[in-house]
Amino acid sequence: MFIIKPFNLLWFVLILLMIGSIVGLTFLLRKKSDKTKEIVLLSLCTFNALFWLLYKFWLYKGYSGYTEPFYWYRELPLHLCNISLILLPIGIKLRNKFLMSYGTFIAPLGAFMAIVAPAKGFFNNSLFTLFNIGFYGTHILIVVTGILTISLGFYRPKFKDVFGSVLFFFGLTFVIHCVNVFFTFVLKLPTDYFYTMDPDGIGLLILFRKLIPCHFVYLLPGLAILGCYIALVILPFYIIDRHKLKKE
Repeated sequence: MFIIKPFNLLWFVLILLMIGSIVGLTFLLRKKSDKTKEIVLLSLCTFNALFWLLYKFWLYKGYSGYTEPFYWYRELPLHLCNISLILLPIGIKLRNKFLMSYGTFIAPLGAFMAIVAPAKGFFNNSLFTLFNIGFYGTHILIVVTGILTISLGFYRPKFKDVFGSVLFFFGLTFVIHCVNVFFTFVLKLPTDYFYTMDPDGIGLLILFRKLIPCHFVYLLPGLAILGCYIALVILPFYIIDRHKLKKE
C-alpha cells in the first residue's frame, strides 16, 4: 500500500501537490511586500535545509530503513540538487543573479529529474518510509523554492543572463569535480558529487558516458538539455516584455 514509483497514481499526487504549492503560495503572496515574500521564501529554504539534515541523520542512525551503508563523505550538501540549499538563500538575500539562477534553473531541473528517475532504493516501496519522506520531501521543496524565486519576483529570467548562468554552472561543476578527484584519489574516499565521475545508474547519464567515455567531460551533452530548459523558462517572460514594448 502507498507504493511510490515514477508515473503511478501516488507519484502524480505528489507532483500535483508540488505544483499546487507553487501556485497557491504565489497567489497568497502576490500582493504582499517584498520583505514578507523574502521572509516566507527564506523560511522555506531554512526549513528544507533543516529537513535535509534530519533526513541525513535518519540515514546515519539507520532509523529510515534504508539498507545502503552511510558514508559521511558521500552525503555532504554538494550534490547537483542539494547544493542549492546553500546557494539559493544566499542568492536571495544578496539578490545575486548567478546564485539565484542556479537555484531557479539547475537545481529544480536536477531535483525533478531525480523524482522522475530516482536512484535505486527510492521507488517500488512505501512512500511513508523515512528515507522516502526525506528524499521526495527535500527534492520537492527544492523545486518549489526555486520556482517561487521566479514567481515571487526575486529573479526575472532573461536571455542575456543565459551565458553567464551556464558559465557559472560549468565553473561550479568543475570545482565540484576537483572535490571528487581530491576525495577519491588523494583521501581515498570515493565521492561522485554532480555525477562527474560515474553515471550512478542514471539512464541518460549512462548514454552520455557511452558517447564520451571520460570523467566530467561526458556531462557536456547535458548542456543542450539545460539550454532547452532555460529557454523554455525564459520564453514566457520574453514574450511578455516584447508585448509591453509594443504597447508602449
